[in-house]
Amino acid sequence: MYCVSTRFIHLLGIVYFIIGCQIATAYGQKPVPKEVQTHIDAVETNLAVFFPKTDSITGYASLAERMAYYNVNALSIAVINNGKLEWAKAYGFANAEDRIEATPTTMFQAASISKSVNALCVMKLVDEKKLSLTEDVRKYLSGWRLPISDTARGYEVNLANLLSHTAGLSVHGFEGYEVGKPMPTSTVAILNGKPPTNSPAVQFVTKPNVGFKYSGGGILVVQEILEEQFNLPYTTILDKKVLIPLQMKHSTFTQPLPVECRDKAAVGYRVTGKPLTGKWHIYPEQAAAGLWTTPSDLANFIIAIQKSYNKKKGFIKQQTAHTMVTPYLAGTKVGLGVFESAWGDTPFFNHGGANEGFRSFYCGSLTTGKGIVIMINSDNDRIFKEIVYTVAKDYNWKNEKTIQPNK
Repeated sequence: MYCVSTRFIHLLGIVYFIIGCQIATAYGQKPVPKEVQTHIDAVETNLAVFFPKTDSITGYASLAERMAYYNVNALSIAVINNGKLEWAKAYGFANAEDRIEATPTTMFQAASISKSVNALCVMKLVDEKKLSLTEDVRKYLSGWRLPISDTARGYEVNLANLLSHTAGLSVHGFEGYEVGKPMPTSTVAILNGKPPTNSPAVQFVTKPNVGFKYSGGGILVVQEILEEQFNLPYTTILDKKVLIPLQMKHSTFTQPLPVECRDKAAVGYRVTGKPLTGKWHIYPEQAAAGLWTTPSDLANFIIAIQKSYNKKKGFIKQQTAHTMVTPYLAGTKVGLGVFESAWGDTPFFNHGGANEGFRSFYCGSLTTGKGIVIMINSDNDRIFKEIVYTVAKDYNWKNEKTIQPNK
């Protein structure tokens, strides 16, 4: 676990919110430069409003108005510009019942964005020659075996298949477990669908390498591989290889959420505004959905890939970064743990997330050093389109259409 969490820091963040000093992380307590404040104002006071299910802008409104319209209790955002975190702010209530304000260090469930961070860990281990993207994963598995299937008989499955959802495996996603309810105690139990697991066993539904089939089950296989290969808890591996090196100080894959982190975690809410029973669900499917984090920490993750891609103090090798963000299978837009997208002629990588009571989205440019991360404690993510469009236009991302979050 790598999670800096004290009640003092949390309360200090609330004070900053109240006195209007919730300053961009990049500037600490210094005044925000006028140019940056102009960008912040665009989001806070002049958000593009879209007609439902269309790309038609019907007007402009404040962020507060749109949060109220969509019944979003808390929203946290980080904006990357010129390869650096330019500003980060949070709005609303992390806990509406107790009137606890959200701050930039409030932790949200990243949901499927966990898959991107998991993939970066794998790429780091590939650089260290401890794993191979191309060899059959059966060589790494002994405590659990890929299911025998006539559909996939005779075919190999590699880590690149699993990370790009081209392995042909089942189980799209996971609903998590209510706090206090029975839950599986091992990754193998979940893979086998053994009670009290609430998802079916992971099976082949198509042949490997024939197309894209989103599979959280396949990412869970990666979790099992890491645990078996290194004989360590998954969260320990991710701390050592990604979270600590990238200074993601307010992040953890530990499930259930550690006690020392709970006072700074957002409560999850339904579209109706009703809080989840127990405040949030528990996700033992850590690699697929288990990350708790902040937009600022995810900005560090995005910047690490951007720098590696452009060979600037790379966290991973440049060629490894190119492999990660390039579609693995022709005809898809899916790299290893990320989706490919573009704004005009500018290539981006992105991923979205949807856990019970939480939604998230990030995208990062591969060539211009721009990007954004948005996290909310709501099941309704329609506000994302309005924020991403506004930021893209304000920062001149040069694209007429918005990126649709992939989940």
